[in-house]
Amino acid sequence: MLGSARLALADDFTYTTIDFPGATATAIGGINNSGQIVGGYELPDTTRHGFLDVGGSFTTIDNPNATSGSEATGINNVGQIVGAYNLNTPEQGHIFEGAHSFLFNQGTMTFSPIDDPTAGVTSTTAIKINDSGEVVGLYRTNGAGIGFLDVGGVFTDINFPGGVGTHANGINNAGEIVGQYKANGLHHGFLDNAGTFTTIDVAGASETVATGINSSGDIVGLFAMNGSVLSFLRKGGSFSTIAFPGATDTEVYGINDQGDLVGAYTDQSGALHGFEAAPVPEPGTFALIGAALVTATAMWRCRRPAT
Repeated sequence: MLGSARLALADDFTYTTIDFPGATATAIGGINNSGQIVGGYELPDTTRHGFLDVGGSFTTIDNPNATSGSEATGINNVGQIVGAYNLNTPEQGHIFEGAHSFLFNQGTMTFSPIDDPTAGVTSTTAIKINDSGEVVGLYRTNGAGIGFLDVGGVFTDINFPGGVGTHANGINNAGEIVGQYKANGLHHGFLDNAGTFTTIDVAGASETVATGINSSGDIVGLFAMNGSVLSFLRKGGSFSTIAFPGATDTEVYGINDQGDLVGAYTDQSGALHGFEAAPVPEPGTFALIGAALVTATAMWRCRRPAT
């Protein structure tokens, strides 16, 4: 069990709502270092779709084989996107899971299937992808979820030792994997570093789920406490609570190397919205930037040829 949670200061992050135009619900699954965002949305007719947001320009991403909804769950710095389609209905639970998954290449605008080849698999959900194209997610065989790592089409099971219902939710470029497992009916987060598993639980929380990890090893996830769902950022071994201002629930699903967070929050009316939380630079950072500009200007003046 690693660390404890504290409430993040109000000026730690700048929060921005991101909703797909015309949607009744939006959730964001991932963000890359260029600020490209992927997620899913629902329209008034209850159809569900994936999307890519590049600087406020939205594009729908629907697998051409989908008959009951698509979503985009992760994006790497090469621009490759993973997601799922033929999604579960809300009545079935696990609504963000799909019967099949895909890899979408922005350069060629092509979809490639991602389906775990294990015998008896009933669903495969790809969740995140790193810059090497390694994909993590989970599959089911009419039972508890089993995490997977897909490297070039070779699938490896990921199961927390002694736990059940393992989901692999995030992977960074070093191959570190985060996710969740169940023990005694409760969810716990975990970090898998080359096969060495460590539990990640927010102190005082009834349940914890780890959802993303960046190249610095910063981890994000969700936790339940006092009847609410909040999110955490674990940075340098210390935990901070992430809560969208005024929301009843906040769920962070992704983090990039700049420390930008993305996810979804529920407002007071019960509507689901996507959001991005950008870290506010430390005051000392502005001072350093100012000093660097002054130094650069002085050097330029000294080097100007005499007129």
